[in-house]
Amino acid sequence: MSEIYIKWDNVRGETDRFSNISKKLSQCADTVLNVANNLEISDDVKELLRRNLRKESENIEQLSEKSLKFGTVVSDASDKYQSTENRLTEN
Repeated sequence: MSEIYIKWDNVRGETDRFSNISKKLSQCADTVLNVANNLEISDDVKELLRRNLRKESENIEQLSEKSLKFGTVVSDASDKYQSTENRLTEN
């Protein structure tokens, strides 16, 4: 029978990495939004830039949320695999 080895610490480490990526993306989104809100140039150009920067800020924030969710999925999968392995080895 084949054997599968999973390094649980490495998998859980990925969860932390996705959480950190999520935080950095969220900070980036805030920075872009601050730039959009504090532009001081002609009104026509300013509104166009603000609109585009706000849209990019929203896109980055969505990536942040997706990263955090993906980290949760990785963590849940790790827990389920480890639980299954533990049950199999108990018998």
